[in-house]
Amino acid sequence: MRKYDEDRIPISAVKQYIYCRRRFALIFTDREWGSNYKIVEGDLLHSKVNDPFFNEKRGDLHISRSVPVYSEHLNLYGIADIIEFTRSDNGIILPGKKGLWNINPIDYKNGKPEASEADECQLCAIALCLEEMFEMSILKGDLFYGKIKRRVQVDFTDELREKTINSIVEISKMLDQLIIPKKPEGQKCNLCSLADICIPEAFNRKISNKTEILNLLRRE
Repeated sequence: MRKYDEDRIPISAVKQYIYCRRRFALIFTDREWGSNYKIVEGDLLHSKVNDPFFNEKRGDLHISRSVPVYSEHLNLYGIADIIEFTRSDNGIILPGKKGLWNINPIDYKNGKPEASEADECQLCAIALCLEEMFEMSILKGDLFYGKIKRRVQVDFTDELREKTINSIVEISKMLDQLIIPKKPEGQKCNLCSLADICIPEAFNRKISNKTEILNLLRRE
């Protein structure tokens, strides 16, 4: 893994890597972002929580939005959409707050739960940053899905932590080596904002000309 004083890895890279390694590489190596209606919907949803100056108090619950987080150990940085601080006898001391507090990170997603665990790993990466920053353990967080308009609790199990950390290690290697892999087997591409750049249909074509294949795939 890179040393922490080099360019940090954005937490958003974790989701992209797990969802599709080729998409991740096109975004973070080739700087290709693309756009479609799913991107616009996601931007509109996040606009509701993108206020770093927002703080709300409801008795024993304090809510902060757009909170910067980082990890020196994992070389990560990013933004937590929402962090809930809840007063608890099993919590930690926080500067400027009386009593003990637990931390619950919440990440907003436009769609609905999916099987890849990409969203769960991104939330886990946020939790790992917060654990390092506040020197505490965080057992769970929440994903709010705009499509179903409710939260889904995520438990930060040993398995999820391991998958997240291993992904971060592999992300660092891919960024260092400037690798753009082929499309993963079975990857669904119809809603991807990079479909016109990635050219996923090239993976389903039988072309004998090696030069044409390389041109379609950009690089192997």
